[in-house]
Amino acid sequence: MQQLAPKLSPLDSEGGRKKRKKKRNVRRGDHRAETVGVGIGNGRKGPLGFRLDDNDAMILESLLESEPFTRIAGFSNSILLNFAPRLHAYYETTMDALFNWDPRLRRIFRRGTSVFPSCTFNFGPQTVTVPHLDLLNLAWGWCFITALGNFDPNKGGHLILWDLKRFIRFPPGATIAIPSALLRHSNVQIQQDETRYSFTQFAAGGLFRFVENGSSSTGRSRSRSPE
Repeated sequence: MQQLAPKLSPLDSEGGRKKRKKKRNVRRGDHRAETVGVGIGNGRKGPLGFRLDDNDAMILESLLESEPFTRIAGFSNSILLNFAPRLHAYYETTMDALFNWDPRLRRIFRRGTSVFPSCTFNFGPQTVTVPHLDLLNLAWGWCFITALGNFDPNKGGHLILWDLKRFIRFPPGATIAIPSALLRHSNVQIQQDETRYSFTQFAAGGLFRFVENGSSSTGRSRSRSPE
């Protein structure tokens, strides 16, 4: 990510270019963030891939195809499978129905590696988020956050879960799963000469509602959320 960040299309200081706005992720923090995968909401009436410049799409695709991120995705997937098997099955069944419904939609990782349809690369170089909720994510779902970079985790980069009043040491290479739509979260600043990046995996709640409401022949209504 550190090597490829300078190759991304430039951000416009005025907030955007004529064809497509490109700006920093100001709602979560003052850093560059690029999202890949399939989402819904924010003006989308149905499931659609996130729009990217061709050059940016190639760069992010190279990251997704790299061994480190494939292993991170597989590791996160195994955590969800082992600690919340019913929730994992709900993700898997729903995503299978979604991608079978429209083959033009692309998985970010091959089936079996990850059940998550979307991810965000936070390019930093000092990714420091402000307190926020990811309101579009599945409310009872898990969001996986992986911290990356070169910083002293004893002096900064800690994860704060404000509603639980928890302050968690979060070193580079660590992965944590939280219900990011329910728990307000942020992370502590790092030292001036350090770098911090992050990689998050998630699924929009609207994708599950879309399938539940009959987007495919396998979509069925459920009165209870899986545990």
